[in-house]
Amino acid sequence: MWWKKNVPGLDELIELVVERVTESPAAEKLVDKFVVYLTGNPKVDKLVETYTDHVVAKLESSDRLAEVVRRETNRYLAYLEDHPEIIEALVEEQSYSVAGSMSGTIRRRTVTADNAIEAVVRRVLRRKPRKEIPAPPESVRVQVIPEEYR
Repeated sequence: MWWKKNVPGLDELIELVVERVTESPAAEKLVDKFVVYLTGNPKVDKLVETYTDHVVAKLESSDRLAEVVRRETNRYLAYLEDHPEIIEALVEEQSYSVAGSMSGTIRRRTVTADNAIEAVVRRVLRRKPRKEIPAPPESVRVQVIPEEYR
């Protein structure tokens, strides 16, 4: 940087200032306030946003970045080819998840259909509605109703 060449001893001066600031509680409070000020400052936010947009635009148009992504993708695919158990575990996990979800849905629909059929049969046979019948004992409910629905 130009100022390092033109100002002899600047590195030592900066180190001295940093050392003094870190030793002084008053200076630390001032630095803390300054950091808070910078953090909430819209002009600083705009500067950071502009610079970030500039860097992202450069990265998007970079042939070198595209090559790195291509190379890393190829490395990852080669790794998966060498370790098929990773893909198998992922597919198996997804299959269990889908099967579990489907069985829960089927169970809920079956219970709903069963309740609807029972209501119709009770009406036809002129029986009391289920809500007027006392609940079965706990020992029976534990055996019949899955834990996730208790």
